[in-house]
Amino acid sequence: MTEAAAKLARLSREIDLLENGRAALLLRIDKIRAVLLDAGQRTAAMRASLDLVCDHVASNTMLMVEIDAIEREMRQTEEGMEHASLEIAGYLFEARSLGEAIEESEGELERLSSILIEGKTRNPRGH
Repeated sequence: MTEAAAKLARLSREIDLLENGRAALLLRIDKIRAVLLDAGQRTAAMRASLDLVCDHVASNTMLMVEIDAIEREMRQTEEGMEHASLEIAGYLFEARSLGEAIEESEGELERLSSILIEGKTRNPRGH
């Protein structure tokens, strides 16, 4: 029986060692689980931050597209205004020329009217 008692004592120690190893493994597993949970939370926070950055970049990209469109419209408007200014300058020149022609025609009409009415020529103004 002593041999059986020795075997039982040895088995009991081995069971104790296995139990201690199991408890140590459970502690390590709990620590690893806590580390993994923390890493998961950090990953989720990083994903949320990345989503915000992506949204911000997309928003800025859209703003840049809109700014480019506005700049194109401004250039087109400026070109149109330059063209309109040139046309207006031409119209002003024509209007002045027409005004001078009308004044000359009025003077000629007045001279011709006086010839018809009075039967003689009148000296032009200032002559």
